[in-house]
Amino acid sequence: VRFDNTVANLEERITNASGSERAELQTQLEFWQAHVRAQDEIDFIPPTVSMSDVMTLFRGGREIQIHFLGRAHTGGDLAVFLPQERIVFTGDMMLGGISYLGDGYVAEWADTLQGLKQLDFDLILPGHGPSIADLNRIDYVQTYYADLTEEIRRLKSAGYSAEEAAARADLRQHADTLGVDQLGANLQAVQRMYDLIDGIAE
Repeated sequence: VRFDNTVANLEERITNASGSERAELQTQLEFWQAHVRAQDEIDFIPPTVSMSDVMTLFRGGREIQIHFLGRAHTGGDLAVFLPQERIVFTGDMMLGGISYLGDGYVAEWADTLQGLKQLDFDLILPGHGPSIADLNRIDYVQTYYADLTEEIRRLKSAGYSAEEAAARADLRQHADTLGVDQLGANLQAVQRMYDLIDGIAE
């Protein structure tokens, strides 16, 4: 994915922005332009094997289950589950806290995590950070994504722009579990949610 649409969207939004909003958008634009340039150096190799829901492999007597549980951080998140070891590798689908949401599917994420909870494991090895043995953290993150979805839909329905919604979003009920103790949400995440609602993102 080259993120050309992200760059074009930011370039368009900068033309109508001013002050601190323009500076924030310019910072985002420079990040994504560098990201696109870096991708030009990658030699992408398409997969030769695909799956839809579950694939089970056996290697050296070890059972390895690969699960597609739904969209979350990306459109193709996979969980790799080792049933004998009771360990699941989740990538960025389930970190210890809030993941980067700027190109994810926040409205579907809570359902995807519900699917993760159906697996029988004791330990999560996420894409970043330490392992997670406190499985209550799944509930905390799942509830946050559901509440964020509801809050952003409410603000959008009330006529607020993505920038205004990002500033006004109130998710402080998650202060004790996820440390969200101030008003606001990540602008890239909110813009992504707006774009998905409006059907201008995939």
